[in-house]
Amino acid sequence: MAEAGQPSAPERLFSSDLQAGPFSAGADRGWWRLQAVTFPHAVIEIAAAPRAASPDWFALRFDVHNYPEAPSGQPWDVVVSAPLAPALWPGGNERVQRVFNPGWNTDALYLPMDRVALQGHDGWLTRYACHVWDPGKDITQYLRLVHELLNEEGYTGVRG
Repeated sequence: MAEAGQPSAPERLFSSDLQAGPFSAGADRGWWRLQAVTFPHAVIEIAAAPRAASPDWFALRFDVHNYPEAPSGQPWDVVVSAPLAPALWPGGNERVQRVFNPGWNTDALYLPMDRVALQGHDGWLTRYACHVWDPGKDITQYLRLVHELLNEEGYTGVRG
């Protein structure tokens, strides 16, 4: 337990990971950028492939309260500092639609990196082992997967 005024162990580790090479390398490549951190939340924008009438960046508001345990990422509107309206979520092929699925839950992404999505999906631990959150790694494993989705051919832009 952290002393009064001192950051908790999860906060210190998350802050350290944001300063480390993998996060900085992705930021230098233009894959993501840190918008804000007010622990236990962090808003990180992820670059998206250019699509008509769609933003160049999508923000996720991460809940990292038990970091390095799995975070949860919620699509976020940085302009109004609130959850992103479902009509503005990324759309595309079945894979993109399945992950960015406001019909399932507007507070999380439906992927094995996400703490909320992992609940009740024990089969994912083996079926999608390469995409399950690894507490021995850092936040960039989640960011890379989302960046890949937003830059694949099947991503078509906002749902509209």
